Amino acid sequence: MKFEKLVVPDENKMTKGQEQQVQALAKEVKIYSDIPKSEEEIIKRIGNANAILTSWIDISKKVINSCPNLKYIGVIATGYSWIDIKAAKEKWIAVTNVPGYATESVTEMVFCQLLSLIRKSREADKFIRDTGKFERDQFLGEELAGKTIGIIGFGRIGSRVAEIAKAFGMNVIYNSRKKKNVPYEFFENLDKMIPKCDVISIHSSSSDEFLNAERLTKLHNGAIVINFGVVGCVNEEALIKELQSGRLYAILDHFVDHKIKKEFIESKNTILSPEIGYYTKQALEKLVQTAIDNAKSFLEGNVKNRVNW
Repeated sequence: MKFEKLVVPDENKMTKGQEQQVQALAKEVKIYSDIPKSEEEIIKRIGNANAILTSWIDISKKVINSCPNLKYIGVIATGYSWIDIKAAKEKWIAVTNVPGYATESVTEMVFCQLLSLIRKSREADKFIRDTGKFERDQFLGEELAGKTIGIIGFGRIGSRVAEIAKAFGMNVIYNSRKKKNVPYEFFENLDKMIPKCDVISIHSSSSDEFLNAERLTKLHNGAIVINFGVVGCVNEEALIKELQSGRLYAILDHFVDHKIKKEFIESKNTILSPEIGYYTKQALEKLVQTAIDNAKSFLEGNVKNRVNW
């Protein structure tokens, strides 16, 4: 069984082999390689398609209502907040996502950045390149061993971060919607966990503001805030004040509206990256392949990874 028409309306990271798989999903296939500049252009690209595979563009209620033949939306991502899933459900359109594809990539990036911060490796590299001098006094670092890491969100990534942290000799504590069968201390009350953390790392798929201004003040001096969760998990304005005071450090991979405030850029207490925690060759291949497999399962009548039941 095939879709009558399938459209990939925005930029994608398909390999040639994966593109061939997508071509086999429908009688007619249209794949775009750029990002549409307006809602009208999104509607025009989707047109009379039965199915779309999309990464980051907004599929609003207007888009859904303007594309009456649409029956399936495959999101090539874990998050899907830019899809109006309520409007899709009202039109009996299935929406699927791709959970868990970047567990190793994100976890490795967390510790790459964390080690870089506490061991000052970036500064040391720059110093040698700029001066050619062999000096070490200004690069006194710290060990991870013995520090306490508090993990917010204990799904695939959060639990993998815990495993690696434990291997480094860190004390692991965590907060999640429910207690898990793991050998780490569980805190149902986030406010009680925060003061115990040397490092606090966010890996929840929720956009709740876990670290608001009040909670940031409960972190002790020198604590490190890590956000590889989603936009909105940390109050940016409140964090900026803490960074400017020199009280806290931060490792940030997500920013509101994909705009990095100049205060973050100017801060010496931060390591910043443009949402590349997931961005490895292996993760991207798994991401796209799972999205393709989701579409195949839909055609077979066995919908996997549906988010709008």
